[in-house]
Amino acid sequence: MKLSEADTQVIRRLGKNEESWPLARWAALFVGLVMIAGSIFFFQRIWSTVAPDQILIILCLLIAPLSGIALFVGLAAILYVYAFWNGRPINQLLLRLADEGESRRK
Repeated sequence: MKLSEADTQVIRRLGKNEESWPLARWAALFVGLVMIAGSIFFFQRIWSTVAPDQILIILCLLIAPLSGIALFVGLAAILYVYAFWNGRPINQLLLRLADEGESRRK
């Protein structure tokens, strides 16, 4: 199998991405946990201070949805890291096939 220059550049880029994934997964896991903890903290603070004051109600209506969005983004980050802990399987298969093709040519 002969690979063009563009194909080899794509394979090199995939290899670099796979090499950087262990650091990226820990960063994504940390960011996800911080976002979930912050969201839970804000939800708890909003829940404990709810009173029939107009400004507080408006504040709760604005902060609660943003906190909910942060909660779900953090959860999505953690689930993505969990699903692809060892990297994307398609990239790993492509890199393995490229390595086998390279070793057969030699």
